[in-house]
Amino acid sequence: MVKNRTHGAGIRGFWVADMIRIRVKRSLLAFASCEMEFFMKKRIVLFCLLVFAAGLSFADEFALGLGYFNKGEYGKALEYFSKPQVQENPVAQKILGDMYLDNLGVDRDCAQALGWYRKSASQANADAAFSLGTLFRDGRCVRKNARQAIYWYGRAAGNGYASGYTEIGKFFMSGSGVARDNRTAARWFGKAADLKEPEALCRLGVFYLRGTGVKRDFKKARLLLEEGTSLNDACSMAYLAEIHAEGRGVPVDSTRAIALVREAAEAGYPGAQRMLARYYYRSGQESANPENAFNWYRLAAENGNIPAMERLSEIYAFGQLGQTKDARLSLLWRKNADDARKEQRLARPSVARRGFTRLMEN
Repeated sequence: MVKNRTHGAGIRGFWVADMIRIRVKRSLLAFASCEMEFFMKKRIVLFCLLVFAAGLSFADEFALGLGYFNKGEYGKALEYFSKPQVQENPVAQKILGDMYLDNLGVDRDCAQALGWYRKSASQANADAAFSLGTLFRDGRCVRKNARQAIYWYGRAAGNGYASGYTEIGKFFMSGSGVARDNRTAARWFGKAADLKEPEALCRLGVFYLRGTGVKRDFKKARLLLEEGTSLNDACSMAYLAEIHAEGRGVPVDSTRAIALVREAAEAGYPGAQRMLARYYYRSGQESANPENAFNWYRLAAENGNIPAMERLSEIYAFGQLGQTKDARLSLLWRKNADDARKEQRLARPSVARRGFTRLMEN
């Protein structure tokens, strides 16, 4: 089964069901085998019953522990996950790693978290491998290490976690810890997109839309973004809106574009929130609404959109969109934008570039 980044109780539920079926089946087989021996040695019957009960007991204990964990009763969950027979299960090992990492019912302990994640990943648990990749990517509990992150994301992807390929692609796209290489990034996004991973569909679609790392192809871009949109991916919606708004290989369709932008913005995608702010800002249109424009710029900035942060800095600097001039807030948002660019290894735009961007806003 191919898994994307979204996971949790649902996936664990499937693991539990499979684990219970396997344990019960093994127990029944063991019992059947022992039943044949019954005619030879009656004393073995007791052993057979114990084997059968042990299989069911394990399944019950794991299911109970998982139930308490999902309800947030971590202390009770730990009672079950601390039992040796339960700790053999890779899903239980992954959950124990989560508990030690996030201080859930136990004191935070990075060594324990890493140990349990590694044990789980060694049993082909893609979820645990993905978590290890993220720890090395973010430098949480370990030093940042792009190579290790890529290794573990690759392990996750190899075990059916398609988002692992996407994360590898993002390393090469950003040049974080590795040489920036958009062509290599496109190949990794392509692997994930082939498995219908929503974020990869959007990123590869944008690559084709811009001609980044691949030959520009509006049709391929549109098909990828339409597929992402069908999976309710807000990023895909936002860039598909751009295709319809600007007539990239299709007739201009402003109504369709605005509907897509609004849906993506309301779903929480920062880029779409900024697009919607620009739509409400443009003063020569019936849609102009300064209050709505400001609110969407602010929301996009709060959600990490760098151009929206820079625009918010200007709004406060010049008292635009109904806001009072505020030098402190203007400097704050300018600093937030600069810090975000530095973290993402993005160059600060030139004065000419900022002027062009401002012109496009109008």
